[in-house]
Amino acid sequence: MQWVHPDTALTAASLTESALSIIRQQWSISFNSLYHLYQAGICPYFYVIAQTFVVLFLLKGFAGTKTNTVYLSPTTTGLRKSLRAEGITFDMPSAEIKSKGTEPGEAADNSFSGSDEDDALWMASMGIMQEQANIIPSTDDSQIDYRPSSLVRIEGNQIHAFFNYLLNYQICYVAGMPATLLSPIAFEGGVLRSLKVTFPLCA
Repeated sequence: MQWVHPDTALTAASLTESALSIIRQQWSISFNSLYHLYQAGICPYFYVIAQTFVVLFLLKGFAGTKTNTVYLSPTTTGLRKSLRAEGITFDMPSAEIKSKGTEPGEAADNSFSGSDEDDALWMASMGIMQEQANIIPSTDDSQIDYRPSSLVRIEGNQIHAFFNYLLNYQICYVAGMPATLLSPIAFEGGVLRSLKVTFPLCA
Protein backbone atom coordinates (compact mmCIF):
# COMPACT_ATOMS: atom_id res chain seq x y z
CA MET A 1 0.00 0.00 0.00
CA GLN A 2 1.29 3.44 -0.94
CA TRP A 3 0.02 7.00 -0.67
CA VAL A 4 -0.50 8.54 -4.10
CA HIS A 5 -1.31 11.98 -5.50
CA PRO A 6 -3.02 12.82 -7.77
CA ASP A 7 -5.52 9.98 -7.95
CA THR A 8 -4.18 7.59 -10.58
CA ALA A 9 -7.70 7.11 -11.98
CA LEU A 10 -7.74 10.69 -13.30
CA THR A 11 -6.71 11.59 -16.85
CA ALA A 12 -6.35 14.98 -18.51
CA ALA A 13 -8.80 13.99 -21.24
CA SER A 14 -11.57 13.49 -18.71
CA LEU A 15 -11.13 16.87 -17.00
CA THR A 16 -11.99 20.49 -17.84
CA GLU A 17 -9.31 23.20 -17.80
CA SER A 18 -10.70 24.62 -14.55
CA ALA A 19 -10.51 21.16 -12.97
CA LEU A 20 -6.92 20.75 -14.16
CA SER A 21 -6.05 24.14 -12.66
CA ILE A 22 -7.40 23.01 -9.28
CA ILE A 23 -5.45 19.75 -9.55
CA ARG A 24 -2.22 21.64 -10.28
CA GLN A 25 -2.76 23.90 -7.27
CA GLN A 26 -3.45 20.90 -5.03
CA TRP A 27 -0.41 19.11 -6.42
CA SER A 28 1.84 21.99 -5.34
CA ILE A 29 0.36 21.80 -1.84
CA SER A 30 0.81 18.03 -1.73
CA PHE A 31 4.38 18.20 -3.02
CA ASN A 32 5.24 20.82 -0.39
CA SER A 33 3.68 18.66 2.32
CA LEU A 34 5.59 15.57 1.25
CA TYR A 35 8.89 17.41 0.88
CA HIS A 36 8.64 18.92 4.36
CA LEU A 37 7.91 15.48 5.84
CA TYR A 38 11.05 14.28 4.08
CA GLN A 39 13.13 17.22 5.33
CA ALA A 40 11.86 16.63 8.87
CA GLY A 41 13.09 13.03 8.74
CA ILE A 42 9.58 11.56 8.87
CA CYS A 43 9.36 10.30 5.29
CA PRO A 44 12.29 7.98 4.45
CA TYR A 45 11.77 8.17 0.71
CA PHE A 46 9.31 9.24 -1.96
CA TYR A 47 8.99 9.28 -5.72
CA VAL A 48 8.02 11.90 -8.29
CA ILE A 49 6.97 9.95 -11.36
CA ALA A 50 6.65 11.99 -14.54
CA GLN A 51 6.10 10.84 -18.10
CA THR A 52 9.74 11.06 -19.15
CA PHE A 53 11.66 10.69 -15.88
CA VAL A 54 11.48 9.45 -12.28
CA VAL A 55 12.86 11.22 -9.20
CA LEU A 56 13.67 9.34 -5.99
CA PHE A 57 14.21 11.30 -2.77
CA LEU A 58 16.15 9.29 -0.16
CA LEU A 59 16.59 10.30 3.47
CA LYS A 60 20.06 10.17 5.02
CA GLY A 61 20.80 6.66 6.26
CA PHE A 62 18.11 5.03 4.12
CA ALA A 63 19.39 2.49 1.59
CA GLY A 64 22.96 3.21 2.70
CA THR A 65 22.97 6.93 1.88
CA LYS A 66 25.37 9.12 3.89
CA THR A 67 23.37 12.29 3.32
CA ASN A 68 19.97 13.24 1.92
CA THR A 69 20.15 12.17 -1.70
CA VAL A 70 18.04 12.55 -4.82
CA TYR A 71 18.30 10.44 -7.96
CA LEU A 72 16.88 11.61 -11.29
CA SER A 73 16.67 9.29 -14.28
CA PRO A 74 16.71 9.26 -17.22
CA THR A 75 17.99 12.69 -18.18
CA THR A 76 18.83 14.56 -21.36
CA THR A 77 21.44 17.14 -22.27
CA GLY A 78 18.75 19.82 -22.19
CA LEU A 79 17.56 18.82 -18.73
CA ARG A 80 21.09 18.79 -17.34
CA LYS A 81 21.81 22.21 -18.84
CA SER A 82 18.58 23.45 -17.29
CA LEU A 83 19.70 22.23 -13.86
CA ARG A 84 23.03 24.03 -14.24
CA ALA A 85 21.22 27.18 -15.33
CA GLU A 86 19.51 27.11 -11.94
CA GLY A 87 22.87 26.67 -10.18
CA ILE A 88 22.09 23.11 -9.11
CA THR A 89 25.23 21.03 -8.60
CA PHE A 90 25.00 17.33 -9.40
CA ASP A 91 27.10 14.39 -10.44
CA MET A 92 26.50 11.41 -12.71
CA PRO A 93 27.81 8.34 -10.89
CA SER A 94 26.82 5.86 -13.60
CA ALA A 95 28.62 7.83 -16.29
CA GLU A 96 31.53 8.78 -14.02
CA ILE A 97 31.08 12.40 -15.08
CA LYS A 98 31.27 15.24 -12.58
CA SER A 99 28.95 18.00 -13.75
CA LYS A 100 29.20 21.10 -11.61
CA GLY A 101 29.54 24.30 -13.66
CA THR A 102 27.45 26.38 -11.26
CA GLU A 103 29.46 29.57 -11.65
CA PRO A 104 29.47 31.67 -14.83
CA GLY A 105 32.65 30.97 -16.77
CA GLU A 106 33.74 28.08 -14.56
CA ALA A 107 35.77 25.50 -16.45
CA ALA A 108 33.99 22.26 -17.19
CA ASP A 109 35.38 18.88 -16.11
CA ASN A 110 34.65 17.37 -19.53
CA SER A 111 33.94 18.87 -22.91
CA PHE A 112 31.25 17.19 -24.99
CA SER A 113 28.93 18.51 -27.64
CA GLY A 114 25.17 18.16 -28.00
CA SER A 115 22.43 19.70 -30.10
CA ASP A 116 22.41 23.38 -29.10
CA GLU A 117 19.26 24.10 -31.10
CA ASP A 118 17.31 21.27 -29.46
CA ASP A 119 18.61 22.29 -26.04
CA ALA A 120 17.53 25.92 -26.57
CA LEU A 121 14.03 24.87 -27.61
CA TRP A 122 13.70 22.53 -24.62
CA MET A 123 14.88 25.15 -22.12
CA ALA A 124 12.60 27.78 -23.63
CA SER A 125 9.65 25.44 -23.07
CA MET A 126 10.71 25.20 -19.42
CA GLY A 127 10.78 29.00 -19.07
CA ILE A 128 14.58 29.37 -19.04
CA MET A 129 15.91 32.39 -20.90
CA GLN A 130 18.56 31.86 -23.58
CA GLU A 131 20.82 34.48 -21.97
CA GLN A 132 20.77 32.50 -18.74
CA ALA A 133 21.52 29.23 -20.49
CA ASN A 134 24.41 30.68 -22.50
CA ILE A 135 26.56 31.23 -19.42
CA ILE A 136 26.48 27.53 -18.56
CA PRO A 137 29.15 25.42 -20.25
CA SER A 138 28.18 22.19 -21.95
CA THR A 139 29.77 19.24 -20.15
CA ASP A 140 27.72 16.18 -21.04
CA ASP A 141 27.78 13.67 -23.82
CA SER A 142 24.36 13.67 -25.48
CA GLN A 143 24.93 10.04 -26.50
CA ILE A 144 23.99 8.95 -22.97
CA ASP A 145 20.62 10.74 -23.06
CA TYR A 146 17.73 8.56 -21.87
CA ARG A 147 20.11 5.76 -20.95
CA PRO A 148 20.76 4.36 -17.44
CA SER A 149 24.14 6.11 -17.50
CA SER A 150 22.33 9.47 -17.67
CA LEU A 151 21.36 9.05 -13.99
CA VAL A 152 21.84 12.28 -12.03
CA ARG A 153 22.57 12.41 -8.28
CA ILE A 154 21.88 15.50 -6.18
CA GLU A 155 22.94 15.67 -2.54
CA GLY A 156 22.80 17.80 0.59
CA ASN A 157 21.83 21.45 0.39
CA GLN A 158 21.40 21.23 -3.40
CA ILE A 159 18.21 19.25 -2.89
CA HIS A 160 16.14 22.24 -1.82
CA ALA A 161 17.09 24.10 -4.99
CA PHE A 162 16.08 21.04 -7.00
CA PHE A 163 12.75 20.85 -5.15
CA ASN A 164 12.06 24.48 -6.10
CA TYR A 165 13.03 23.66 -9.68
CA LEU A 166 10.47 20.84 -9.86
CA LEU A 167 7.85 23.00 -8.19
CA ASN A 168 8.26 26.11 -10.32
CA TYR A 169 8.87 24.81 -13.84
CA GLN A 170 6.54 22.92 -16.18
CA ILE A 171 8.78 19.86 -16.21
CA CYS A 172 6.41 17.92 -13.94
CA TYR A 173 3.33 18.54 -16.09
CA VAL A 174 2.17 16.71 -19.21
CA ALA A 175 -1.05 17.81 -20.95
CA GLY A 176 -1.89 19.77 -17.83
CA MET A 177 -1.63 16.78 -15.48
CA PRO A 178 1.10 16.84 -12.81
CA ALA A 179 3.51 14.04 -12.06
CA THR A 180 2.51 11.31 -9.63
CA LEU A 181 3.73 11.57 -6.03
CA LEU A 182 4.29 8.21 -4.36
CA SER A 183 5.07 7.79 -0.65
CA PRO A 184 5.04 5.09 2.05
CA ILE A 185 3.52 7.56 4.55
CA ALA A 186 0.45 9.80 4.50
CA PHE A 187 0.77 13.35 3.21
CA GLU A 188 -1.68 16.12 2.43
CA GLY A 189 -3.84 15.22 -0.55
CA GLY A 190 -2.50 11.65 -0.73
CA VAL A 191 -4.81 8.71 -1.37
CA LEU A 192 -3.98 5.24 -0.06
CA ARG A 193 -3.76 2.80 -2.95
CA SER A 194 -2.78 -0.82 -3.46
CA LEU A 195 -0.37 -0.70 -6.39
CA LYS A 196 0.22 -3.52 -8.82
CA VAL A 197 3.78 -3.94 -10.03
CA THR A 198 4.42 -5.83 -13.25
CA PHE A 199 7.73 -6.94 -14.69
CA PRO A 200 8.40 -7.64 -18.36
CA LEU A 201 9.04 -11.26 -19.26
CA CYS A 202 12.41 -12.09 -20.71
CA ALA A 203 12.41 -14.17 -23.84
